[in-house]
Amino acid sequence: HFASAEPLREFLPRPSLILNVLDGIKNNASPSFSEAIRQVGEYLDKYVYLTGIDRLLVVLWAIAQAFFDLLRYFPLLVVYGEYGSGKRQLAIAVTSAWIISMRVSGRSTEASLMRIMDQLHPSVAIDEGEKLLEQMPEFWNSAYERDLVITRSRIDPSSGKLLVDAFSVYGPKVFLIKPALISPRIDLSSRTIEVRISRVRNRIFPLEIDEADRLRINTLLLLLKIRHWHEYLEAYELLRRVMVGVDQRTRDTFLPVLTVAYLAAREANDPSLFRQVLLEFASIASRRSGLERTQEVTVAGLLRIILTSPSLEGDYRRYIEVTARDVLENAKAIMNLEDEDENRLVLSIARFLSQAKFVEDVRRDRTKTNIYIVNIEALNDYVNQYNVSVPLSDDDLKRLKVLTGLDWEVGFSPSAWVDHVINQLFPQAAKPEAKTEEKPGEAKPTEAKPEVKPVEAKPERKPEATKSCEELCGEKYPILTPN
Repeated sequence: HFASAEPLREFLPRPSLILNVLDGIKNNASPSFSEAIRQVGEYLDKYVYLTGIDRLLVVLWAIAQAFFDLLRYFPLLVVYGEYGSGKRQLAIAVTSAWIISMRVSGRSTEASLMRIMDQLHPSVAIDEGEKLLEQMPEFWNSAYERDLVITRSRIDPSSGKLLVDAFSVYGPKVFLIKPALISPRIDLSSRTIEVRISRVRNRIFPLEIDEADRLRINTLLLLLKIRHWHEYLEAYELLRRVMVGVDQRTRDTFLPVLTVAYLAAREANDPSLFRQVLLEFASIASRRSGLERTQEVTVAGLLRIILTSPSLEGDYRRYIEVTARDVLENAKAIMNLEDEDENRLVLSIARFLSQAKFVEDVRRDRTKTNIYIVNIEALNDYVNQYNVSVPLSDDDLKRLKVLTGLDWEVGFSPSAWVDHVINQLFPQAAKPEAKTEEKPGEAKPTEAKPEVKPVEAKPERKPEATKSCEELCGEKYPILTPN
C-alpha cells in the first residue's frame, strides 16, 4: 500500500515474533500483569536509569500501549531532560517494547509522517518534540484521541480535482522535550503523563536495543493482550465508574496505566502498588482541576464580601452586588497577590464574572462601572462542582455557613479520595495506619484473607491439546479484529 514499501519493512513485526506468539497460544501461555511489570521493568533497567514514581509510570505506560487500539484515549508520554540525560535512549527502549515502533525527528516532513502513522499506528519516539508541536499543534489532540483526524487537501494531478485526505495519527507517542524550549502556550498537562530524567555519570548503558530482549518483551505484551484484553477493558470501565470527583480529562489520561496497576494489585490481592500510582494521579489531578488563577481569586473575593457585608439577623444572604474591583480588593485581604498585575487581573475578573453561571444580572452605575448580581447558592454549587479550596479560617467558614445556610468546607484531599477508591475496589484490604509512612513499592504485611474481586474474570478454559491454533483463536481469543 506504500509508494516505497521497502524502507517500511523494518517497522513491521518479524516472523519470529509471530511464531513465538503462536507457540505461546498453542502451549496455553498466559502471562500475568504482575509478571509483565517485573519483566518490562528489568528490560528498561538494562537500557536507562529511572527511579521512583517516574520509573513506575514508564513501566506501566510501556505495558498499556499493548491495549491502545481498544481505547478512545491514550496518554502521550512526555520525557523532560537536558542534553545528555538519556531521554532519547529511554524513548527508544519504551517504544521498542511494542511490536511496531519507530523514531522520528520533530523536523520530519508533515506528509510522510502522517501517512506512516495513519497506516501503521506505530509506537513513536519523537525527538525534538517541541518542534513538531510548534509546526503542527493539531497533532497533539489527534495523537491522544482515537476519533480525531487531521485533514489535508491536495490537487489530483490526473483529474485536476481538489481531494481531501483524512489522517489518523492516534497511537502511543513519546515526546522528547528540553524544558527550556517548550512553548508555554501549548497545553501539555491534560493529555500527558510527564516524567523527568537526569544524567547518570557512573553508569554505561548499551547503545542499541538487543533484538533478543525486544523479541521477548514483544511476545510477552502481545500474549498479555490476547489472553487478557477482555479483562483489561472490564477493569478500565470499572475504574472509570469508581474514580469520580476528580478532573475528568486527567482521569481519562491516566486510566490506561492505572488499569494495569489495578489488575496487578488485584492478582496479588495487595493494593499497595495501585495506591502508589493512584496517589500520584490524585496529586496531579488536583493541580489540573481546570480552575485558573482568575477563578480562584474571584471566588476568594466573593466569599470575603459575603462575610463582611451587612445582613439582617436570622435571614440568609441570597444575593450580593459586586464590581470587579471590589472582588480584587477583598481577595487581596486573604490571598498573596503582590506579584500580580492588578489592572490586568481586574479585567480578567470582569470577563469571568460576565460569563459565570452564578451571576444572574449585570447593570451599570453612574460611572458606567459594571455591577454584578451574584446568586450565593449558585456560587456554592460552583465551589462544590470544581472542588475549590476556600482560603478562609475555620471560624470564617462557620460564620459563612451561619450567614448563608450553606456548607463551604470543600476542597479536594488526594489522600482521602485515594482511601475512598481503595475501600471500594479492595474492601477487605487493610487500611494503612495514619502515623506509619509506607515506603514506595513496599507492601504492608497483613493477615492472609480470601481474595475479593470487584469484577470477577471469567474462568479460563484450558484447551485440549488436540485443538488447533486456529480453533483456539476463533473460539476464545478473537485477535483477528478490525483493530
